[in-house]
Amino acid sequence: MNNKFIGIDERITPSFKSTSLLLRRSFTLRNINHKFTLHVIGLGIAVYYINGQRITDNVLCTVNSDYSKTLYLDEYDVTPFVKKGKNVIAVELGNGFYNESLETVWKINQAHWRGKKCLFIRLSADKRTILKGDNKFKVSYSPYLIYNELRAGEIHDQRKYIPFASLSFDDSKWSNAVFINNPPKGRIIENKCPPIKEFEHVSPINVTKSKKGYVFDFGKNISGYVNARISEKANCEITFQYAEDVDENGEIDLHNLNCYQKDEPFQIDTVITDGSTFTYKPKFTYHGFRYVEVVGVSDISNISLEAIFVHQDIKYIGPNHHLKGVYQKIFDAGINSVLSNTYYGFTDCPTREKLNWLNDLSASLPVIMKYFDAKELLTKVYRDVLDSQNKEGNIPGIAPSPNWGYEYGPLCGGIIITLPYLFFKRYNDLSLFKSGDSQIKKYYRFVKKNVDSDYFFLGDWTGSTNHSKTPVSFVIETYMYLFDKMLLELTGDRQYEKDLLVRRKKLVSYKNEGQTIPSVLLSLDIGNKEENLNVLIDDIKKSNNHFDVGMFGFQYLFNALSQNKKDELICKMICNEEPPSFKVWIDKGATSFYETFGETWSLSMNHHMFTSVIQYLK
Repeated sequence: MNNKFIGIDERITPSFKSTSLLLRRSFTLRNINHKFTLHVIGLGIAVYYINGQRITDNVLCTVNSDYSKTLYLDEYDVTPFVKKGKNVIAVELGNGFYNESLETVWKINQAHWRGKKCLFIRLSADKRTILKGDNKFKVSYSPYLIYNELRAGEIHDQRKYIPFASLSFDDSKWSNAVFINNPPKGRIIENKCPPIKEFEHVSPINVTKSKKGYVFDFGKNISGYVNARISEKANCEITFQYAEDVDENGEIDLHNLNCYQKDEPFQIDTVITDGSTFTYKPKFTYHGFRYVEVVGVSDISNISLEAIFVHQDIKYIGPNHHLKGVYQKIFDAGINSVLSNTYYGFTDCPTREKLNWLNDLSASLPVIMKYFDAKELLTKVYRDVLDSQNKEGNIPGIAPSPNWGYEYGPLCGGIIITLPYLFFKRYNDLSLFKSGDSQIKKYYRFVKKNVDSDYFFLGDWTGSTNHSKTPVSFVIETYMYLFDKMLLELTGDRQYEKDLLVRRKKLVSYKNEGQTIPSVLLSLDIGNKEENLNVLIDDIKKSNNHFDVGMFGFQYLFNALSQNKKDELICKMICNEEPPSFKVWIDKGATSFYETFGETWSLSMNHHMFTSVIQYLK
């Protein structure tokens, strides 16, 4: 494929720091008795139009990746949109991760893949190319979308809006597109990921006056954005501040999640009015929220809002549970948290980071596979993992990664082995393992070389720190045991069997205390079963029927109890009237799972790393 990308001449500078890019081209069709297909790669995020109509209801296109290694080609049947005679194709490009400018600890603004917004495009009639990206396209920076950052928000100036996608728009003063001199180098593959779409539309359940404006409560913590109908006088600057919580006075509470973006908008969309009645919703960002504070309207009657739940179109395939009371609410909150964290992968939160943290995925993988049709999405995620491996063989905490976060350890990087193994067990499909064979071995050798060092940081993570009763080295040894066991089954190589014996001895040498260590030993059938169970039960009783583990221990705690027919104890722990407990979350109004069980709920309120619990609700 001739993967030439087009964009704007670098000598043309935008009037604003982070505006979008507009492209369009007219073409004439004498015969429309064909199937017309559009192939596109729009970097960073693209919206496509033909004759003024959006060609798909998918949102937040294109698929994110390490663009220097993998690029995803989207294909659309656009036959219904073309007509005989003159037509116009138009594209608007936002920044996305590809061209992020935010200065944060994750350094995505310094990513090796970063480049100017650009477009690969080809229109075919019955597989015959009739239009492709070239200098016949006209291009301009947007005069109305003057700011867009995926992990910050948008600024839309309705006063300067232009219907650039319409057939009648005059682009004679626009520049001609140019070929990008240093285009993205990744291999191009067909996008088979389920798309991101708009799903549930939610009306506010309450609107209250705040110090600055009005707070809309939508009753459910979701990922997405609002659709606003605005009828306001000209030159009003209206802001939409998205938040997951309010304080005791009903004021927006960001929980300090904006700590890395003090000088940039954080979960804020801004609209400047022109005096007309119009609707607005973001194109190039999404947020995590239950509440939206609207500031800048002269009267609350001049605006109406609905929240839109936006997530990957992965189908729920689990059983139709009819649980009682709080158990159903816990289950629903867990499912909601998984869906809210789908953005071409499984993110840690839809608020601050929107990053595909591999430890969160590792914790939720059994739930994802059991309750969702996520095979294609997991295949894409695994490609991200392989693309992120460095020359030493290590895997970072996030994937895609801008060469950042390689010290986190197997709680994250171990997904390079555990995902293809569980994929095989769930789908009877070895394709992931085969695609990563050599890289799996390279990672295994790297971890084995460093297993006794202090190279790795992450252990039994609680949301804010490693659990004090679970040594990080125990977590690493457990993963080495799992790697040996999984690779033995997948390859039949007896060397892994020898290593298993070494790992078993090391695991039973740790002081058996707390809840995580005995839960792991019970789940993996290591050591004295009766002794391990007694240690676990005693600690739970001393903790007044509370769980006392991190995200690693959570993957084993309820499994260990369930295996030993302690379902009643599981229920007591889940529904304890005092924190930490899932019931306490629900009693306080939770509709999603939080990042921490601390009483102040001081971090994200939409994480999925504790969702393994929903498998044990009865």
